[in-house]
Amino acid sequence: KAVDAAYLRCLEDRRPSSLEKRAKMERATVLEFLDACGVKLDTPEVQERLRSSIQETGCMPESIVNEVHGDVMELLGFDRDHGQRCFAELGQGKQFAEDREVAMAFARWRGKNSR
Repeated sequence: KAVDAAYLRCLEDRRPSSLEKRAKMERATVLEFLDACGVKLDTPEVQERLRSSIQETGCMPESIVNEVHGDVMELLGFDRDHGQRCFAELGQGKQFAEDREVAMAFARWRGKNSR
């Protein structure tokens, strides 16, 4: 957990002063997003929010998960809406179709986001 906290602090320390609203997401940013989302979702604060929401509604709290995704996009320097559009395009395109590392990171991310 200390390593995860340090990682998130590093991302916060290097948070860009302005958000990207036009450029496509590079491979390194895609991998960072996938990893950072997993770490952020495992933080005690987010886990408690997820647990509370599930107890109240009985459903997976998509709004909280989407909020975490947007927060991570901004940590990495992407406007949350633009970043999510870029990420959706990656899923539809063939840009990383043969990239085993991205495929494995995406599978881990998807598993963490659907539990």
